[in-house]
Amino acid sequence: MRIYSNDDEGVILLKLRDLGEYTEENIRSYPRIYKSTPLTDLLVNVNAQYSISPSKVWETAAKRYLLTEVEGIKVDPKGTVLENAHLMEEAGLDYFSILFDECYKVGIRPWLSFRMNDLHDNGRVSKTGYPSQSWYTHKARENGLVRASYRENAGYYDDALNYLLPEVRAHFLDYIKEQVNAYSVSGIELDFSREFLCFPVGLEEEGRRVMLDFFREVREITEAASKLHGRKIEVMVRAMSRPLDDFRSGLDVINAANAGYIDVVVPTAHFSTTDDGCPVELWKRALPENVRLAVGTEISTMPTPYKGRCPRPDEMFHGLSHNFLSRGADDIYLFNELWAHEIKEGDFDSLLAPLCDRKMLKETNRIIPVSYANITAPGEPQPHRLPLRLLETIWGSSEYRDLRFYVGDNEGETLYLFFAINVEPDRLSLYVNGVEPTYLGKCEMPQYTENHVLVYSVPPMSGNERALEIRALDRDGSVDPFIDYAEMRNYLSVDLTK
Repeated sequence: MRIYSNDDEGVILLKLRDLGEYTEENIRSYPRIYKSTPLTDLLVNVNAQYSISPSKVWETAAKRYLLTEVEGIKVDPKGTVLENAHLMEEAGLDYFSILFDECYKVGIRPWLSFRMNDLHDNGRVSKTGYPSQSWYTHKARENGLVRASYRENAGYYDDALNYLLPEVRAHFLDYIKEQVNAYSVSGIELDFSREFLCFPVGLEEEGRRVMLDFFREVREITEAASKLHGRKIEVMVRAMSRPLDDFRSGLDVINAANAGYIDVVVPTAHFSTTDDGCPVELWKRALPENVRLAVGTEISTMPTPYKGRCPRPDEMFHGLSHNFLSRGADDIYLFNELWAHEIKEGDFDSLLAPLCDRKMLKETNRIIPVSYANITAPGEPQPHRLPLRLLETIWGSSEYRDLRFYVGDNEGETLYLFFAINVEPDRLSLYVNGVEPTYLGKCEMPQYTENHVLVYSVPPMSGNERALEIRALDRDGSVDPFIDYAEMRNYLSVDLTK
């Protein structure tokens, strides 16, 4: 299997800055943290709303650094990625060439990652006061290049670029061609998670028609570059977590993969969370056998749409990875993991080693959270399972609510059910896959919920799923019982109270 890590370019440059002056040796020190670790592939994004690398196609970060004023507003780029790129250019260092050369030396396959529709700080001037946009994106609305150019900007995604426009597609094709010809890499990533919404509302069907040609043109670019560099250059695409959302968003990655234009597909829950319920089995059925399926994980989770980021400890990473691999994923994909770990050689061994040995992974402490995909295709509902209100019923349904846990292969293991609720355990009736679990006590998890957490023991069962059926015994409406956090574990190491 492969383990991919997408290391945010800004994070790398800021970390390198902490080492002192920019030197070739300091640049080479970065890939060395992965030497002798299980990591197989390193993806580095080469652009945001400008090019971080040298470019004749797109305004560069180094050039953007020179601005002191944008439309009458003073800006200060000091201490930002823009300054880092400027200092690198002043030092005469071809950062990406050095970085990728060292990757090959330590046995890591390097990839160029392209953010296909980045919207970070998409106001006219960044909240932090520096000119984060290139003139291309800064003037995109004025030039009619955004997906909601027919009305005023009323939200974050309204200024996303409109891929129905030939000039938008041509801009990215020209940039991809320039960069993949400049750098000898093992693959390129089209990161549509920045951002997935690429078409005017209601015109996603038209989007599907043009995107197949777009992916074909990308494949032609990489095939030509493969001959230039003497190595195969693969194409990876980050897709929405659910196949139906991928289709109805207009990107239709599955169609492009079946046409032979994509080598790796990464279903992902967008940003700040990981979709534990990603339908891995459906992706495997939809994709051809020669296309790798790498499920994406983030450094945090979001149990509900109403909460911010929640911690994702290593045990949760192992639980999610075990879940995805048990259900058929070929690979695991990490995004911005360096935000959660110190940079030093060997740091990732304990995190990544269990992924390469399924027996070791099953024996590792694992937490499987209930999370959700926090972006869907336009017009589609978000599939969040929490908060779960126990008195809500639909005509014809049972008073028992159904909460699913995707736990992976746990045959022969006792699992422990944790869920946060605002009523006492004796006022509940619950079953897991038709079996009544054993109540063990309460604990507190202030990092996830303000409610107390009930803990139960679930006896060994077969299958990759557990269904919690739960009913509130008090039906008079005097209380509103709801669950706002839930997880399962294969270990118990918490202080319990009755």
